[in-house]
Amino acid sequence: MLDVEVDLAGPAWLALRTPPPPGKGASEGGFPKSELGGLLFSHTSPVYVEVGGKAVWDAGVARGLLEEVRRAKETILQKAIFADGHEKAHVLGVYDAAVETLEKLIGR
Repeated sequence: MLDVEVDLAGPAWLALRTPPPPGKGASEGGFPKSELGGLLFSHTSPVYVEVGGKAVWDAGVARGLLEEVRRAKETILQKAIFADGHEKAHVLGVYDAAVETLEKLIGR
């Protein structure tokens, strides 16, 4: 359990990274490694914090994410191999739902 106070001036999101990978040029000593020699670390999902009823929102970032989702869907349509039509529809449905959600949020 982690018990810490964080002083926030406005809406934010928080996540925990354990242990953080070393910065550029820093030594990798002391950090655990995988069987393939890569650094081991983890990153939690974000916890969103509303302040004064306001949440974190950046329309520009959302538009970038929307374009990324659309490009990913196009890549899937061009290159993915599915077991059957149901599997394909399910995967594409996830992307369609993401596009719909982002479009609604951006339109607010």
